[in-house]
Amino acid sequence: MYGRVVAGFDSVGHAINTLLVVVKGSFNLHPLLDHHPVFTHFYMYSYYASTYGLFIAFTIAILQTTYRVSKSARYFKASIDTQDYEMIEFMLKRFKLWAGIKDPKPVRLLLYIL
Repeated sequence: MYGRVVAGFDSVGHAINTLLVVVKGSFNLHPLLDHHPVFTHFYMYSYYASTYGLFIAFTIAILQTTYRVSKSARYFKASIDTQDYEMIEFMLKRFKLWAGIKDPKPVRLLLYIL
């Protein structure tokens, strides 16, 4: 689309390099906007959404895999204290409460009548 009209898109290698620079955030979009104002907005917004979506998906996948491996290692390694995992579970519960994923338990008041 931009080809030889806009610098940075004259070959496939240059276009990939330019798109990596766009993700980094140090690229001037004015030459692209001068060439195709409507298509550039659609192109850049869809590129940002797909790129950051992939980055987030990869990050979540790595975190989930690491969590599963560490949780499964809990049952197979006798050398690790269970107190470490209790602390991790406590931190996860607190994070879920803080993020609103889980509702807090209702407070029960115990009244002792003497």
